Amino acid sequence: MNPGALDHQLESAIARGLAALPVVPPAASRVVRIGSVPIYGHAVLAPMSGVCEQPFRWICRRAGASAVYTEFVSSDGIVRDNRHTEQMLVFSEDERPVAAQLFGSDPSVVFDALQKIESMGVDIVDVNFGCPVRKVVKRDAGSALLKNPELLGRIFRAAVDAARRVPVTAKIRSGWQSVNAREIATIVEANGAAAIAVHGRTQAMGYSGRADWGVIRAVKETVTIPVIGNGDVFSPAAAAQMLNQTGCDLVMVARGARGAPWLFAQINAAFAGESPPNVKWAQRVQIAAMHLALLLRQRTELTAVRSFRKHLGFYTRGAPDSATFRREVFRCDSANEVLARIIDYSEFLAQIDEEVAQSRWGHTCDTQNPSITSMEYDT
Repeated sequence: MNPGALDHQLESAIARGLAALPVVPPAASRVVRIGSVPIYGHAVLAPMSGVCEQPFRWICRRAGASAVYTEFVSSDGIVRDNRHTEQMLVFSEDERPVAAQLFGSDPSVVFDALQKIESMGVDIVDVNFGCPVRKVVKRDAGSALLKNPELLGRIFRAAVDAARRVPVTAKIRSGWQSVNAREIATIVEANGAAAIAVHGRTQAMGYSGRADWGVIRAVKETVTIPVIGNGDVFSPAAAAQMLNQTGCDLVMVARGARGAPWLFAQINAAFAGESPPNVKWAQRVQIAAMHLALLLRQRTELTAVRSFRKHLGFYTRGAPDSATFRREVFRCDSANEVLARIIDYSEFLAQIDEEVAQSRWGHTCDTQNPSITSMEYDT
């Protein structure tokens, strides 16, 4: 396929995706200030490794996310000018406000990394003290620092001292094995945090069980800075419940948004007293095609197509005949073939009556099912 024809196909996919994507802007009347940065509305997109690439952030922000976070980046990678690491922080003006998240275990390296990240023009820099995965923890970073409050405090102080313009925030879990979130929150506030996000699970829990929103409430009662609640927000009702039960200032949506960026539009509609927009299967697949088209604008064809596969799994999980569809698509390395198969599949889905599809497949929007797991993780 010649480049001109592919460009036309990408433009068409983006146009169809934009038409399919519900858009409900955040409430302009509700503002939370993180340092000097105003965040309007109720719900922000969490940093998720392997998920929060620039196209996905852009789609979520357009749908109605109040702010978006990048994938987390290594402070070592930033100071070493690692090109791949730096590419993870590329963003568009339409995504603002944008928070970049970094992790590290050496205060001096974090200091240097934050200065470089700030120079890239982001609005907020967040320091990760919550990632539970082994490859981060074994480097004494992420949630491993919850076991070492003294070092955690020094790392965060270094980040704050490095900042000249941007507010610096922290993201934590409720603890390592036991809960010490209030202690950690007090430390980061004392060291200049502009806000803190709290995931209501310990590192030992991973993503099992249910998030303890009581920990979020306890942190909110302990500190004076804005608190962002995180954990098990898979629906507009859950977002409202978290705000009501914890008193947190914002909710952070992670796994609930994978393959369902329209969740932000649904949350905003619910808080506005409106019926959340329903997104039918054909629309979902059209939004997925737009996601691929945006990836293809940024990456080589093969890299974009292969990176897209995990997203397509989220977009189509539970859809009629989706397993067969995914097997066919996952054999393709050609963008032309993938887009053609997506178009065919969306036309097939458009013919299926929504009520029949829900009855047959028992679908209630399982992209919001907290039991869904994958190699991707929120940080």
